[in-house]
Amino acid sequence: MIGTMLVLPVSSKTENRLLGGAGFSASADTAESGSCGENATWTLDTEGKLTAIGDTAFASCESFTEIAIPEGVTTIGSKAFGYCTALTSVTIPSTVTQINDNAFVCCKNCKDVHMHVTDPSKLTWKDSNDDFMPSKQTQCNVPQGTADGYNKAFGDSVNVNFVADE
Repeated sequence: MIGTMLVLPVSSKTENRLLGGAGFSASADTAESGSCGENATWTLDTEGKLTAIGDTAFASCESFTEIAIPEGVTTIGSKAFGYCTALTSVTIPSTVTQINDNAFVCCKNCKDVHMHVTDPSKLTWKDSNDDFMPSKQTQCNVPQGTADGYNKAFGDSVNVNFVADE
């Protein structure tokens, strides 16, 4: 099986429409919104940015192997990427301030998370022990000097092993 990488668009250009069974919402004033197919809807703010990934947005999508969430996104909804069984790697930008319950539930092949949030105290991460690989086998690469902060804030509640990025 050939995997695909999902890079979410942040432009309002029509060629950057979102695909898949996804629901999206923006937290600022709405500038543009629409749909692609029966189940995919999207909303961009007045600056042309997608600032929230809604609940179950990409749930059960079995074709993504890597996901790179763009700068500007602030929220990852509950079960947004749940049951994405082919997913092996996720990149989370510095602008994310909230990751909701079970955002990555049953992503049992996801080996790597690349977290770019530099201050773990400004992040709300409501995860469960069913997210990512079992028994903290998923490695979460965090910015240099923040691994202790991540472990203190989320070590018991998030099913990842925090390590300093090189």
